[in-house]
Amino acid sequence: MRSPFPGMDPWMELHWRDVHARLIIYIADQLQSQLPEPLVARANVMVDNPAPLRERLPRIAIPLRPGDRDVALDLQQVVDDAYERGRYDRTDYRRPLKPPLSPEDAAWASELLAKAGRL
Repeated sequence: MRSPFPGMDPWMELHWRDVHARLIIYIADQLQSQLPEPLVARANVMVDNPAPLRERLPRIAIPLRPGDRDVALDLQQVVDDAYERGRYDRTDYRRPLKPPLSPEDAAWASELLAKAGRL
């Protein structure tokens, strides 16, 4: 089952250590299939950035060596893979978030989750 959120699911942060580990591996897997020889994707460092809730996460270009074409990283696919493979469809969306969403985002998320039958 897919997350009801079109972008990042903020409730995944309740399990951040596991999600973080999965994201790193799935990012490396996605990049590896696009890398030219002899480059290898390694799971070393992940940078935390705010992620949009209301729209799909972007595909970003990852620059390689001079002369190599950039490879694409589909961030939404990585988050979707983590959600599905981590079985986060079992998430209790009634649990409070820390920090909480803004009032506008909270209202939007409640409506989205109700329409998806997840509340």
